[in-house]
Amino acid sequence: MAKDLRHWMEEIGRVAPQELVYIKTPVDPKWEVTAVVQLLENNDPSPAILFEKVRNLKGEESPARLLTSTHSSRVKLGLSYGIPPETVRRNPAAPTVEMARRGEKRIAPVLIPSSAAPCKERIYRKGEVDLHSFPAVTQHEKDVGPYFTTLVVAADPDTAVHNISWHRLMVKGPDRAGIFIVPRHLWNFYQRAEARGQELPVAYILGHHPAFLEGASWTLTLDESEYDVIGAQLEEPVRVTPSECWGEKLLVPADAEVILEGVILPKVREPEGPFSEWTGYYCPERHSPVFELRAVTMRGDPIVISKVMGHHPHRDRLGVYGMEATALKRIREIVPEVTALNLAGYHMQGLIQMRKRREGDAQRAAMALLSSLLQVKHVFIFDEDIDIFDSAEVLWALASRVQAVRDVEILRHLRSSGLDPSIENGDVSDGMIIDATKPLHRPFAERLELPQEVLEKVRKRLEAEKLI
Repeated sequence: MAKDLRHWMEEIGRVAPQELVYIKTPVDPKWEVTAVVQLLENNDPSPAILFEKVRNLKGEESPARLLTSTHSSRVKLGLSYGIPPETVRRNPAAPTVEMARRGEKRIAPVLIPSSAAPCKERIYRKGEVDLHSFPAVTQHEKDVGPYFTTLVVAADPDTAVHNISWHRLMVKGPDRAGIFIVPRHLWNFYQRAEARGQELPVAYILGHHPAFLEGASWTLTLDESEYDVIGAQLEEPVRVTPSECWGEKLLVPADAEVILEGVILPKVREPEGPFSEWTGYYCPERHSPVFELRAVTMRGDPIVISKVMGHHPHRDRLGVYGMEATALKRIREIVPEVTALNLAGYHMQGLIQMRKRREGDAQRAAMALLSSLLQVKHVFIFDEDIDIFDSAEVLWALASRVQAVRDVEILRHLRSSGLDPSIENGDVSDGMIIDATKPLHRPFAERLELPQEVLEKVRKRLEAEKLI
């Protein structure tokens, strides 16, 4: 059986049922979904949330259920990659290390007929089902309106190589939406189509296995397809099927929950935003391209994924982990002694853990991270005895192992994602590297420790008395 969202939910329910909660009371997608997420995500564990009865934009009960917070814990991330919860609790870096390992390979997709594709159990042409039929979420108070927040697939107009990437989609009407496109591959496709006066066919993917969504976060070259990377992340070929509107010219994931087929219109820009972005702040109104719906295909009982984000701090890092794994793989190509990476909180900063062997490697690792991800502007490097997933450990190392004049480097004029609210104009940012590793050329104060055998002996006593 192909890996899909149902497979993932079954695995969570079997191995870690406390990681998924079900909301059975009716919920409005305007603000109420985000309110539930905010109130539940600080639980231990921070759960994925399935809304069983969510209203659509017509005020009716949606034909689709809504799933949020799929990767609000590293335990759930680990289960997406077959890693047991106890392994992740001992080693929080284990999932992204495994993702980086799988990222060494590529597995091409396999084409199946539409008749065998679960995403084609129901097929609707324009006017039969529209964007208002689904629970697009208005996330925060000053958001301009409801948004979908997952993936777009498009084919290169010249080479037919397929690209899958994250883009927010602002619902403007039954068949019309604004789409915010950052200047990467989809923007490149769109510019070439627009220069010819042509529409760009696309499909918006509402729901799939979370590892599928993480695979779409990898940074690739223009001639590589995310379908091949996602196949490697799933350890099986992605099943694809011809789109309803363009056949094999645009292949869509056969095991998706809902597919919105449409076009990005040439030479049309309309106001889009404000929207509550991952930075924790509202992204201002922009003039963005426009998506026009042409067809909808879906399962008989679909589950739509929404990434609720922006509020501080938000726990669901769906998509960020794919970026983390991409960067970890590239850093290790330069400095193999790097053992872990944590894109802490909002991914404008990265924490690197390494087994330091030579002076200068910390700076090399930092530069590799900065060149891998546009969003990152601050990099902190630590020795392997520091748990970079423990904020107390991180702050202790910064306090006790850093001298500002020697260990802090300020960088000027780095290209950024443009969403950083601290930037005054454009998308150029300053950056910073803090080397919190111990020097190799002289003795350094020794960290306090207990004999391990004594610690384990006492631990067993306390466990027997049910004190821990």
